Amino acid sequence: MATFSRTFDERRTIERLTKLYGLGPKVLRCSKIINGHINDTYNVTVLGADGKSHSYIYQRVNSSVFSEPALIMQNLAVIREWLESHQSDSACHVLTFLKTRIGTNFVTSPSGGFWRVSEFVEHSIVFDMIEDERVMEKTGQAFGEFQLQLAGIPMDNIVETIPDFHNTPKRIQTLLDAAAADTEGRAAECEKDIIFFEDNREHFSTLQRLRDDGIIPVRITHNDTKCNNILFDRDTFDPVMIIDLDTIMPGLAAYDYGDAIRCAANFAPEDEPDLRKVGLNLKYFEAFTRGFVGACKEVMTDEEEKNLALGAPTLAFELGARFLTDYLSGDTYFKPEHPHHNLERARCQIRLCQDMMKRYDLMCRTVDKYYC
Repeated sequence: MATFSRTFDERRTIERLTKLYGLGPKVLRCSKIINGHINDTYNVTVLGADGKSHSYIYQRVNSSVFSEPALIMQNLAVIREWLESHQSDSACHVLTFLKTRIGTNFVTSPSGGFWRVSEFVEHSIVFDMIEDERVMEKTGQAFGEFQLQLAGIPMDNIVETIPDFHNTPKRIQTLLDAAAADTEGRAAECEKDIIFFEDNREHFSTLQRLRDDGIIPVRITHNDTKCNNILFDRDTFDPVMIIDLDTIMPGLAAYDYGDAIRCAANFAPEDEPDLRKVGLNLKYFEAFTRGFVGACKEVMTDEEEKNLALGAPTLAFELGARFLTDYLSGDTYFKPEHPHHNLERARCQIRLCQDMMKRYDLMCRTVDKYYC
């Protein structure tokens, strides 16, 4: 009898997937992984045909966020083919998904769910927060090598899975529309927060303007470079795999760089309610920059380098706007753990953005230091 962490409707789907992928005759254990805002993920242990237990990750894609999940898998197939034909010296690999017995890399369940399966990486850990400068540098190096590995991939082969994902001006307009609609009656308590985004929208639209004008190049980017999207070796803390690839699509290097800084070089978690604890950790910022720029500077242009540091406050600004939009709209996108969770998340990002702008000149000099 399989042991499930809770009673859930997907039990028969899990067992069906196991057969479709030919992983073994019996599901031994299944537990939900409580991490991430979007998809539903399960750690499944299967009794294999060899009589031994094997662990896998089963994931149901949130079709409310990704309206065409098959395009995600198409992108990942292109990425895999490119990486296999362009071998690199990087010890950090990119997650790949298993194929079913009929050769597809996803399965649609009778209830309409979209599922895929990958191998569970043994002896690995993830960090929701990094507390070691050496690990920060390795994190930067892993994401920088990701940029290097995908430099040159034909842009036309990768589709945009979430249109305008990092289009900051559109994100702000969506926020202002949500505030005007005020469907949940929450706009009044957020007045100062809304004004902050409205007052600073032009400055933090700079990267989008540079992209639109062709001044900085569009690359294939990860677009969700949180530190917990890297698996690390449990003993050495070396990066072994980059995961959570659903948002791989055309973007800017500054997006990947900035989002990682926003996440990993903050003194506090992204939902810290005590804003006195929030701010940019300059030691971690420099460690990540050293790793990232050192890994990909050979493919970086001077204009990219000049504007790289701007990615960090821009991504904090943008994510703060997204959190606030969701709060004003009834918390339909980011899963809240309590009624004001998305408002706290938004205010944390506002505070981090403000702190970064106070230190912006130093941030730019640090990027220069490792680019030259």
